[in-house]
Amino acid sequence: MRIVIFDPDARSDRGGVATTVVRWFHPILGLHPLWGAKMFLVAWWLTGVLLGWFIWQFYKIWRSERRRQALDASSLDQLNALTKALLALQRVLAALYGYPPAIQPHEEGSTDLVRPSVKTLGRWLAALIVIALLVIAFAAATDNAQLLQCVLVVKSYLVGIRVQAFIVGILSGLVFRQYRRQLGNFGRRLGNAVIGDKDGSTAWALQGALAVGLIAIGLFVVRPDLLLYLKSFKFGTVEATFGDQGPLPLRDARLNLREFREKIAVRQYKKFREDFISASSPRGLARRDLSSPTIVDIQQESGEIASLIFEQYVNPVLSSVLCLARAHALNEAIHDPDLSLYSSAWQDFLLQIHRDDRLLTSSLLKTFLISLPRKSAPFIKRVRDAYPECKEDLPAIEPAYSRTLINTIAADQVALLYKNALDKQQKVNKASVRSLRIFDPYLTGAAADLVALISGEGEKADFLLNILSDFDPSDDDITPGIINLHYQVTDSWLNSIGSLPLDLVRSQIEYAIHGVDVLMARSGSRLDEIEKRASADSQERKTPEQVTEEEKQRKKDAKNMSTIYGIFLRNSFATLTAEVDVYVRHILADEKIPEGHRQSWVKAASRLQAMLQARLNLPVANIDGLFTVELNARMKAHLHEDEGLDLQSDIKIDPDFLLQADLAIALTSILLPDRNRVSVQNCTAALFYVNEASASVQPTIEVNELDKAQEHHLRQLIRTVANRVGDTCSWTDAGSQAKLSEAKTK
Repeated sequence: MRIVIFDPDARSDRGGVATTVVRWFHPILGLHPLWGAKMFLVAWWLTGVLLGWFIWQFYKIWRSERRRQALDASSLDQLNALTKALLALQRVLAALYGYPPAIQPHEEGSTDLVRPSVKTLGRWLAALIVIALLVIAFAAATDNAQLLQCVLVVKSYLVGIRVQAFIVGILSGLVFRQYRRQLGNFGRRLGNAVIGDKDGSTAWALQGALAVGLIAIGLFVVRPDLLLYLKSFKFGTVEATFGDQGPLPLRDARLNLREFREKIAVRQYKKFREDFISASSPRGLARRDLSSPTIVDIQQESGEIASLIFEQYVNPVLSSVLCLARAHALNEAIHDPDLSLYSSAWQDFLLQIHRDDRLLTSSLLKTFLISLPRKSAPFIKRVRDAYPECKEDLPAIEPAYSRTLINTIAADQVALLYKNALDKQQKVNKASVRSLRIFDPYLTGAAADLVALISGEGEKADFLLNILSDFDPSDDDITPGIINLHYQVTDSWLNSIGSLPLDLVRSQIEYAIHGVDVLMARSGSRLDEIEKRASADSQERKTPEQVTEEEKQRKKDAKNMSTIYGIFLRNSFATLTAEVDVYVRHILADEKIPEGHRQSWVKAASRLQAMLQARLNLPVANIDGLFTVELNARMKAHLHEDEGLDLQSDIKIDPDFLLQADLAIALTSILLPDRNRVSVQNCTAALFYVNEASASVQPTIEVNELDKAQEHHLRQLIRTVANRVGDTCSWTDAGSQAKLSEAKTK
């Protein structure tokens, strides 16, 4: 991925002459981040001045040429006609502004005065009325947040500070060209007054004012954001106070989505084996083909351990929880004592092997696994008896001796595989690393989900943090499961009550983002190799029938790698959104963000916005403070997949991922600028993304089969974000209010 940016603290720009001018002054831009941004505006203004100067010059030349040609080819009658036209225009303007009519020309052979045309006046009046109505409608739609998305796209460019600086530059160039002599004379007189004329007389007042102005300019050069620290201003008896906006209860609206998040997590249990555990799944192929040799070396043992443990000891419990979710009875699982005992047993076991796995002998592992069904069996039986419709999804009832025999055989196999895997990892000194390599991290993630279901997101975050403690993040240990654990830590912190440990949270989520980027890069490289070999084979093949088995396998590998790439592109949406949400929540808690973290916020938000723009296939809603990120062609193709492109991958971005990403960018638009007033461009972008989030609500409801209460909480979150944006940008979200009143009437 190539990030188009000239300075780490300034936005990138593609402005032709403006960009060239800024590159010349690039060493100066390093003085201050805001100074670099101001220099971009100066470059745009200077470009506009030059363009305005030449426009006026060309107009003067064109006008003089037209006048000369008209005079050369005209006759007395043509001059009279021209005079009549000019007098008619003067007469219309005089009538519009209420001035008395000028001298009216006479028609040839008539002594009556020519009266103004009623049709002309009617057309001018109708045009003015239409324009006024359009302006009023545009203003009303802006204040009530009801502009169409296409209008918001156009507005986001026209209200941008670059376009404004460019337009002001053009107008300045026109004025400078027209009044260049007068401005030059004024400048000379001003210089003589300040510096002194030929007689040596000077004006001390002007010199003092110039000195004050130079000092002010120097202060703004060193500290361009000086006015942001202005709290009050007093002049005589007039005093103005500038207050900061307090945080709104947006966190409460997010916490109300606990049931929605529980349903999303439980829904994954339906295909947990096929999507996360199976060796033939895309994630299993990624573990085998894209992991480091140290991971691949024990892939067979760890894969079989995960399959046996999941099938015999985890799947019956997850199927029971899924049954309760379908019956809208998850509260029974939350308060079930046997499920709590089962979850605690898994929690203690995973923490033990994380601290010192050498104490875990094969016999102890076998004893633990055999004891698990006794803890979970009462819970499974209660679910089966209370909800007979779930019997097909739950394991069949078998005699006690048969059940014990099956569990004992599975425990023996797991213990043997564990011993072999541990022998291969003797060179690894840390138990925390060995345990996460041998026992699939997705099993740890499933146990963590049960902890969150029973005890809450805070307990889940603490459990995962203990699991990941003393784990040295490196590229050798990047696997889909490890990425998932680091993401879940951040997600649990975001959805729990209390202050976020910013440094710790950033380290977790940035490792997840880095892991996603690494696996995307590896799968992309493999795809490039496969495509090159396929291209070479197609050139050597004489007829289409000469397709070898190797080419068929290569086509299958290309499809698998494309699916893997799509999965981690989807994960990139989730991880980037989580990092942006970390900083958004920190700001909403009225806490300061250090400059280093602010740069991480800008980087993550810029990437996320670029992906959202690529998905829409529109260069929309630019945001002040974010730089431009160039996505590669493969990423753009996968992001456009929802638009009907024929790709080998069938992975799509979940609508709830898009909804959360849109809300994160909308809040970033108004919270990222470190000042009291947000630019019109950022307000327009925020409104655009709030509208996009609203459009994702119905697909989210349909895909996740949300009930009315969960739907209400989801819409409440969007209304809260819209109100937060509206309070900042001084408009009201009439669309949300209408939906709210409609919901009440139902």
